[in-house]
Amino acid sequence: MLDTAWPPTTFAGQLTTAELDWALTTGSQVRYEAGECLTTEGDVLLICHGEAKVVAEGESGQRLLGFRGPGDLVGELAYLADPQWVPSVIALRQRPVSVVRLDRDRFTAFLDIHPRAALVLARTIAERQCALERSRLVPSSLPMERRVSAVLAELAWLSGAGSRSADVDIPLTQLEIAQLLDVAQVSVQRALRTLAAQELVRPGYRKIRVRCLACVQDAAGNLVAGSCRH
Repeated sequence: MLDTAWPPTTFAGQLTTAELDWALTTGSQVRYEAGECLTTEGDVLLICHGEAKVVAEGESGQRLLGFRGPGDLVGELAYLADPQWVPSVIALRQRPVSVVRLDRDRFTAFLDIHPRAALVLARTIAERQCALERSRLVPSSLPMERRVSAVLAELAWLSGAGSRSADVDIPLTQLEIAQLLDVAQVSVQRALRTLAAQELVRPGYRKIRVRCLACVQDAAGNLVAGSCRH
């Protein structure tokens, strides 16, 4: 079994030791470089290390939908429903992504041998959908600084930030934050200027440095939990 601390809200974090051992030892380990697409081709991937973003291609280009990190599954919806359209999952620029790949037959065997894991899978998908619905219901009247802080705090946690005071580089552009919040990019730019003036963040090229994670979490308030891990 890989020596990994699985976040308790993820699929892997809710499995028993026996369930997780079976999945990790039965699947094959695959590594994706930063910026590479995590191709599933009908298989299910369990992310072990690194982070990835979920994006959709539209008429206006690529749109950010959410993130996946250690303990999360990729390809589970295609496995369950075999939809005609699925979003792309791309390794973030920060570091490579390591996964355990289970083909369709092996994942089916896993659920057959460990039926409790099927309930965990259903719960994980349901919670992700609830988080998506909650994010859609966040009042647009809330300060943009608070909404932007929630995105940064969530991704900092996803990146495994161990200290609430240490600097954390978030490989996210201002446009991607705007897409995730479904707001104009200029609104995000203004919010980041305000947060920068408070010395909470430092915008850079294709990244944003969180200078005080504890302060950013406080600025986000109760929007942090489930705010952007769709």
